Amino acid sequence: MNDRTLTDRTLPSSHSLHKNLTEHINSEIALRSESFYFQSLFSRLTELPSSAITDRETALRFLHSTFLYVRITKNPTYYAIANSATLSPDARLEEICVEAIKQLVSEGIVVEEEDASLAPNEYGEVMSRFYISHPTFVALKSMSNGVNMRILLETLAKAEEFSSFRIRQGEKSVRDFLILCSSFLPPIDTRQACRFSPRSTR
Repeated sequence: MNDRTLTDRTLPSSHSLHKNLTEHINSEIALRSESFYFQSLFSRLTELPSSAITDRETALRFLHSTFLYVRITKNPTYYAIANSATLSPDARLEEICVEAIKQLVSEGIVVEEEDASLAPNEYGEVMSRFYISHPTFVALKSMSNGVNMRILLETLAKAEEFSSFRIRQGEKSVRDFLILCSSFLPPIDTRQACRFSPRSTR
């Protein structure tokens, strides 16, 4: 990649929002509880920021305002729209939206009320407040109470948040020391470790 490639716009542009859409939708839903808090704190203010997503309709409206919608209309094949005649970009966008919401609800991160409105719970608020990725949060949430330190550390070490980390200059000696120490530890039960690994890394 060089400057001329970028200026000539020969490099295809795509959007990866659909790959972590559950995290964005959950964050928008979690804003609902925060807006209620500020409304009670500053009751005199009439125009307060409210949640962008309160149900499936507002979730779809939110996606229509993103660059993902622009790209899904320009490059439908990239977003798994093999035959645009049978599945329009709008239909695919709605499908992606519904799948993400269903996943959040089924995993107990978001609550879908009887009137089809979406509400945050304590899990969704924690995931949003501390910027935890969806696969990592599911792995932590699925751990049983009283889990030992070994499994906890293995689960944290497999978090995708660390996938982009690189060893800095001067840290190789620390890494080599840890590898040496690990040779004195008992072998890891891979079946037990995989049980708590994020689904995205399987």
